[in-house]
This record gives sequence, C-alpha cells and structure tokens, in this order.
Amino acid sequence: MTRAGCPLLLVLALAGCGAGSPFGGDGTGGSGPGPCTWDRDCPQGLVCIERECRAEDDLPPEQPDSRTFLPPAASERFVYALSPEAGTVAVIDPVRVSVESVPLPAEPVDLAVVPDTDAIVALSRKGAALSFLDLGGAPSLEVLRLGRRLSKLSLAPDASWALLWNPDGSPLDAGAEGLVLLVDVGALRGGTPQPAIERVAGRRHSHVFFRSDDGAARDAVVVGKDEISIFDLADPAAMPTPERVLLPPAFSELLTRTVIASEDGAWLLLASVASGELLVLDVEHRALSTLPLPGAPSHLAISGHTVVVTLRTSGRAAWFALPDAVAAPELIRVAEVSLPGARCETPGCTVRPGQARISADGSFALLFTDAGGTESFGRLDLASGGFDVFDRGRKQVRTLAISPDGSRAVILHKPDPDSTVADLYERMVDQAEGYSVVDLGSGRSQLVLTGTVPPRDVVFAEGRRFAAVTLRSDPEGAFRADAIDLETLVPSSIPLASAPESAGPLAPLLGDRIWVTQLHPAGRISFVDLAARSSQTVTGFELNGEIE
Repeated sequence: MTRAGCPLLLVLALAGCGAGSPFGGDGTGGSGPGPCTWDRDCPQGLVCIERECRAEDDLPPEQPDSRTFLPPAASERFVYALSPEAGTVAVIDPVRVSVESVPLPAEPVDLAVVPDTDAIVALSRKGAALSFLDLGGAPSLEVLRLGRRLSKLSLAPDASWALLWNPDGSPLDAGAEGLVLLVDVGALRGGTPQPAIERVAGRRHSHVFFRSDDGAARDAVVVGKDEISIFDLADPAAMPTPERVLLPPAFSELLTRTVIASEDGAWLLLASVASGELLVLDVEHRALSTLPLPGAPSHLAISGHTVVVTLRTSGRAAWFALPDAVAAPELIRVAEVSLPGARCETPGCTVRPGQARISADGSFALLFTDAGGTESFGRLDLASGGFDVFDRGRKQVRTLAISPDGSRAVILHKPDPDSTVADLYERMVDQAEGYSVVDLGSGRSQLVLTGTVPPRDVVFAEGRRFAAVTLRSDPEGAFRADAIDLETLVPSSIPLASAPESAGPLAPLLGDRIWVTQLHPAGRISFVDLAARSSQTVTGFELNGEIE
C-alpha cells in the first residue's frame, strides 16, 4: 500500500448544479472582475466606480458561493480520493474505516463515479490516460492511453461516453485551443478500449453538458467563449467537426455570464449582465432563441425544468417553466421583490435580492443578496407568486442552502466589522462570524455565533434529520464541524484534527454520516456521525493505518 506524500484532492461525482454563477459556474471562469480605472477596463455590462466594476445599481455583481452546495456523491460502498503527486486513488470504506491505495497513471486530476456501481473513471493529466476502476466484484483496472494531456473529465449520466477537456484558464495541450477528446467508456468498461476521438470545439471552454433521452445520453454539449459545440453521440467518430451554435457578442464575456442546463440537458440557458434577454438553446433541435426580461439578470437558478431569474438592478424576479415559455414568452411571470435594508441612513430603505435558490420540489425559491446590506431573505411561491420576507435575521447574509425536504434553510452570515450600533452586545453580534438555521414554516430561527471562525460549507446528510456546517480559522487553529438537528434546530460542535477542505454526504444507507477532507501533508479524511456527534479519522490513506 502507498502512503500519499501530499494533500489529497478529493474528487467526487457531482450531480447537476441547481444554480449558475456569473463568474464561471464550475470554477472555470475566474473569481470576478479585478480593479479598474476606466469603464473600458470592466466586462461588458459593468461600469468602473471607485476602482471597482459595478452593475447599474452601483453595487458589485453577485458572487454565488459555489463551495457551499455539495450534492450527494460517492458510490454506495466507497469514497474515492485522488493523490495527483503520488499517482494513486485512495478507495476508502467508511463503514470499516479502511483505505486501499490503487496506483494510476501519473498525476490523476479528476474522476467520476459511475452511477449505481462501485466503479470510477479517472483522468490522469501527466500520464495522459483514462482509467476505469471497477470494485463491484473482482477488482479490475482498464487503462486507455490518450496521447494528450487534459484536466477535466465529464461523464455522461449513463456512463456511455466521457468528454475530456481543458477548462478556461488551465494549461493547454501543446497550446491547442479548443481540443477535446471523446472516449467510449462502454468499450473501456468491457475491456475492449477504443482510441479516443480527437476534435476541436471552439475555444475557452466553460461548461460541458450531456443531453439524455429515455435514460441514454444522446448529445455532448461544449460551451465555449463564442460558440456552443454539439456532438451527436450516436456516432461521434463520423463527425469531423461538431455542430456549432454561435453566441451573440453580449454573451461571450465569461466573467459576466451565467450558463445553466436542465437536469436532462435538453435545454441550456445563458444570461449576461449586458443583456435584457435570456438565450435558450433547444439542444435536440439545435435551435437558439431569446426570452425577453424586464431588466438585466443578476443570477439564474434551475430545478428540473423550472427557472428563476433574479433581476437585481430592476428589483424583480422572473420565473417560468421549460419548454412552455419558449413557445409562449407571455408565460414568463414577473414579481417585484425587495428586502428591508440593515443599518440604513434613511428609515425604511430596501435592498434588492440578486440570487436565488430553488427548493428540490420546485415549489418555491429563496431570494437573497450578498452585495447589499440586509439581514433578510425572501420566499417566492412559484405557484401563487406570493413573496414573504424573513426579516427576523440579525446578521447580514453571505449565502444560504435549502434542506432537501424544503422545510429548513441554513444561512451563512458575513461579519460587519464596521458596526457602530449602540448596544454593545448587538455590535458584537454584527462583528462576529456565524450561521443561522431557519424553520421556513414557522419562521423561527437559531443563530450560532462563531467568533472569528468563519463557516465554510453546508452539508445535508442523507438521513434528512441532520445537517452540518464546517468551520475553519487557520490563524487560531480552530477547526470543527457543527452537527445541526433540523427538527430541534440545536447545534453541537465536533472537533476536527486539522483544517476542513471539503465535505459531502455519504450514501443513503449510512444515514446521518458525512465525510470531511482536511488539509494534512499525508492526506486526512473524517467520517462524522452527526446523530452520535462522533467522528472517525483516517490519516495517511494507508490501509488500516493511523485510524483515530
């Protein structure tokens, strides 16, 4: 067995995201505009005010926190962790708390779990290879040599094909812009690997999606800076070039556009702060259309085929169902929305929400902003159009997450170090880090102050009774996970041995348990039982080694 000699990159198969980010979505478009001197220094749709690129309402663009929402991952039996420097994948059994290290071609950088199996597909950059590791029966490993170095693996939902690509900003293979590889995973899985299909698909890729129909992947969709490329998966080798859909100039700025897709990949939506329209792509028919909006969008969210658009500069929210609104734009519903401001110079001032989170059942959305001073958020009923404000919060909102059953929300707050409120206790509350748990039915909430230790991630366990918030302060050496009982709203602290890096739920059969990876020279992961308020930790990723 091999001891990893570096911090491990834990990579788990992610479900489709429910919200898009105007700053690259999947972390591929950068972290937002930098300082500016002139308007021309800013992305299209923003202006330079006090050396900062801002929207028309004089506020910076919304910056959705992509770290906070970690969908269910891992196979039924294992968690998988890559060690790029050691060239291994650690296969971790959370029940036995044991680890086996499996060698892979050099520098494995990405992996995906094959749905409903204990198999993974792993991409090695330096080793220029794609590996299929199956642990469902007798362990087997198939390796396909690629001859190309790429950084990102996107696996079709039915695991029939993989598309390998370089996200915008990552190193290019031999400087080749737009290069992608299509790999027949079915053949690799069956022990008869076929050569990868090399194609060019535009440039500066930001997203890859798959369109599925009747459970089978039909198309692979690559979103680039200026165009969308579509590969027919019936016989991609027969296509020298993909089908192309050119994007209007207003939608080619990666820093200020949002890209999302429906769960089945049948519909792609693009929004830009420089346009009062949405672009909608019908992937099956390769048809691009526009939907009018009463203002520039600040954020998009999608659940199933329900879409919510926040229009912060105009103080509105729009929502609609696909495909109905494409054929009949008059079905787009619009509501004026606002939140009470906090610490306003003018009594009764309001703040406009700029982000949305949609409940899992698509019945409502929570609207909030991280750009304006408010301690509130709102609930938009997508059937009636009613908007209810939760105005009992006591700290500004950074981001929030909705529980899977839609009954609770966890709010991560941001501190207000400049608070001057006369009540010294309330000033301390303003200046502290913290989070809140809110019962969306009754409106009651529990505020948890965490001093100078910022909350990092929110994870909902598959057992539905518990959630967790990870917290980390490197200067203070303060590391922990707070278990939250979603029925009573009572939190309990569980210490961690080192700084939490990422977290996620374990399989449903493990109920109220989650995993938390931590920074450590040899790699560290803890399995936290939120109901029992206990944890087991593996350090070094060596078989049965250093279990704490």
